[in-house]
Amino acid sequence: MPNPLPLAGVDRTPDKAASEKYERLFPLLSAIRPPTRSYGAPHVVNFHSDAHQHREALNDLLGALGAFPDTSTRMKAALGKYPGIYARLSLLFHLIDAADASAAGAQGEIPLVVSAATAKKAAAYVRRCLLPHLCLADQVIFLTPQTGHARWLAGFILSRGFARVTRRDMTRAYAPLRPPECAQELTSVMSGLAAMGWLVEEGASNPAREPTAWVVNPQVHTQFAQRAQNERDARRKSMEEMTAKIRESFAQS
Repeated sequence: MPNPLPLAGVDRTPDKAASEKYERLFPLLSAIRPPTRSYGAPHVVNFHSDAHQHREALNDLLGALGAFPDTSTRMKAALGKYPGIYARLSLLFHLIDAADASAAGAQGEIPLVVSAATAKKAAAYVRRCLLPHLCLADQVIFLTPQTGHARWLAGFILSRGFARVTRRDMTRAYAPLRPPECAQELTSVMSGLAAMGWLVEEGASNPAREPTAWVVNPQVHTQFAQRAQNERDARRKSMEEMTAKIRESFAQS
């Protein structure tokens, strides 16, 4: 998973046993042949009934990411491929388990059912490795200033549980759009959130003036409840870390 800051790392001897096991894996995988039916067609490998919960949870996550207001059409197209990617990864992890069993001396045909443990492992790999790298790549290659503004303001709305927000709420909380010359840019960002169904502009008495308030779609707080909690936790942690650094700075001065 990509880290926002470089880590110190650990200077240690490579795990020789793990490296050797990894090298032995490829010949074992290449030697595997699927069991076939009487007429020559390969058998279908299915998920165990207990494994579907991990597939469904991952699909829910993909759906939530796709519904977020600043998710681009490129990102949505990429996320749409992930159910298929997850299925192929689950099969790959299933075959790796079969190859490990073969290396340990177990005999017999490859099981035709992907276990719940294997499905969970594949889902964790998608969540912890593939999706963070996809999101980071999308940000590095395609992020625009307005996209960054929308992401921050959407997170702010979630973290505070707003039912209604005003232009003053946004500018007081978010310095990059606070200057008067950024009024139109803020309107554009909020209009983007409204187009995604997050907000509804309140009727203005003078249509020529910039809108001053928006009503938040209550479904936003329901659909993104976990994201809202994550936003609150992240903002609280950031504030605690900042406070600790300030206190440490004063203590050393």
